[in-house]
Amino acid sequence: RFEGLYTGLLCHQWSHAGQSISTPELLRTKANVQRYFNTIVECKEEKLNRLDPSLYALTAQRISTQPQELIYVDCREHHLEPAAAIGMTTVHMVTPEATVTALENFLQLPLRASAAADGPHAGNSEERTSAHSQPHVESMQISLS
Repeated sequence: RFEGLYTGLLCHQWSHAGQSISTPELLRTKANVQRYFNTIVECKEEKLNRLDPSLYALTAQRISTQPQELIYVDCREHHLEPAAAIGMTTVHMVTPEATVTALENFLQLPLRASAAADGPHAGNSEERTSAHSQPHVESMQISLS
């Protein structure tokens, strides 16, 4: 999102069974995550099944783009099928490293922490090699099920 790319998060719901979304902890978590995405679409809130292609089309609509311009990433292969059915490029997340590599290949854009630092005056090559091995993502422990 911060590099001019549009991003969306498709999840089941924010609240946990028996808990309200209005609990301070869940509100803080959602607010922290929201800053990384242009939109967040919750299946339960939209009353759509996760395997319904219209849910993925809604996500594209909320980002104001066509499904063919989006890449959908999920660790569950059966969730990739409805996204592909409406024309999204899909990436099966097996490991974070492989996922970042696949996204870099599709986007032709470096996504790792050292990408911004790489340049003619960006430290020595040993520092760049070390930083380049880490994907540019924050670690968050949240439950989206």
